[in-house]
Amino acid sequence: MRISRNKPRFYLLLCTLLCFTSESLTQDRNDPLKGFDAYIREAMKDWSVPGLAIAVVHKGTVVYSNAYGVKRITKPDPVDTHTLFANASTTKAFTAMAMAMLVDEGKVKWDEPVVTYYPAFRLKDPYVTAEVTVRDLLTHRTGVVPTNSWVLDIDKETYIHNLRYAPRRSSTRSQFEYNNDMFVVAGEVIRAVSGKTWDQFVAERILVPLAMSETKMFTSALRDSKNAVLPHAVLHGVVTEISAPVYVDDADAAGSMNSNVTDMARWLQFLLDSARVDGKRLVQPKSFAELFRPQMLLSEPGYPAATQAGSHFFVYGLGWFLQDYKGHMLAMHTGSLDGLCAIVGLLPEENLGVVVFENVDHAELRHALMYSVCDRFLGSANKDWSKDLLQLYTAQKAKADSTKKERESKRVLGTQPTVPLEKYAGTYKNEIYGPITVENGSAALTVRFKAQDRLTFDLTHWQHDVFKGTSRDAQHQEVMIQFRIDVDGTPNEVRFDVYGQWTDEMILATREKKP
Repeated sequence: MRISRNKPRFYLLLCTLLCFTSESLTQDRNDPLKGFDAYIREAMKDWSVPGLAIAVVHKGTVVYSNAYGVKRITKPDPVDTHTLFANASTTKAFTAMAMAMLVDEGKVKWDEPVVTYYPAFRLKDPYVTAEVTVRDLLTHRTGVVPTNSWVLDIDKETYIHNLRYAPRRSSTRSQFEYNNDMFVVAGEVIRAVSGKTWDQFVAERILVPLAMSETKMFTSALRDSKNAVLPHAVLHGVVTEISAPVYVDDADAAGSMNSNVTDMARWLQFLLDSARVDGKRLVQPKSFAELFRPQMLLSEPGYPAATQAGSHFFVYGLGWFLQDYKGHMLAMHTGSLDGLCAIVGLLPEENLGVVVFENVDHAELRHALMYSVCDRFLGSANKDWSKDLLQLYTAQKAKADSTKKERESKRVLGTQPTVPLEKYAGTYKNEIYGPITVENGSAALTVRFKAQDRLTFDLTHWQHDVFKGTSRDAQHQEVMIQFRIDVDGTPNEVRFDVYGQWTDEMILATREKKP
């Protein structure tokens, strides 16, 4: 009887709740970015991001474009929507688009061997050299270990020549292994078949038609521009300006572009309109679709953030990561350099795109904002992506710190170097990275790559013939360096272990013998 008496009241309450919920959802869909500005500002504080810019395109219109914070923490100069940031690896999508244009013209075939167009291309294995195709270059599946030797400012010809010394980690097309080097090679393919350098081709065929007049092809433009950010890193919990930024002009087709959200919004509009600008198609539908067709399956999500996206697959297209997200295909790519990062995301079926730039090293707020924008326009904004991803990445860092601490706890104390320090001094040669100089200073050993201060490490003895190196740049990167002593008591090899960032095979240098 009690239930029966309260039933009318219950239904009245239920109807009220349903009406309220329906009205709330309608309001959200009418204004999906309501409260987004405040959300970004609060999230920037949580993630310690000095400066950020973001643009959102929906149904062909720029519905949001804003900038936050400062270009550099040592000077209160605000970021605006025309401020240049580094595109970094979001450059790869431009390279793939340029290649699609050449496919349309019949000058390139996706599955033709690279040597057909660029005969100078050589890898360690002659069979792999002959078999690697243009598609393989753009899908990170050559099986070759990446060298990233552009960080040494090696000239382009030497850089590509030295790829023939890079070892293989897997057979071709069997595993995904992110490799910037192969996109640089793709840039050389573009030059070989078009007669124009990669930067000329992309600027003339993409930037000019899209009126992306403020975008620059090389990161050195960040140094020369009056409206560009400076990179930052979080060191010991404090945001620090990187005083000697790394400019990656030699990485060109893999990641040298820099732009702003004003220009990148035009890029989003172009992509969401299937490669058309002002009604004119720059890439044919078949070639455009190929960019977003799954090419290489990843055994696990390429980004930790993707583990919270509920995706069932994670693959690589041509210059794009692809995944399912709430029943839609999400195409995205990040870009990361020392102290700078970016992300571009597309939900083509919803005609939705977003770009985020930040001026601090690997600030994964970019992922949070991309997913948050998707949720808001899908009408399912029920997750605080910033809070959840901050917890995820904080836990990951704690785990990495713990692993490092555990490794260092195995240090053998009370040992001495096998030979006097001056005997370690000399020049050691690596086929890929060139000469590596070990010097015996007044107090300790130093190791220097190609006479560059930012790649100079001050050594302290760790155990036996192992030394711990700390870089002289603002980030104070650490590397473990092991010398191997010959039977005559002469150090003849030096091996570098950067906590898994570079492989032993890559950083093994042999002492140059005196004539």
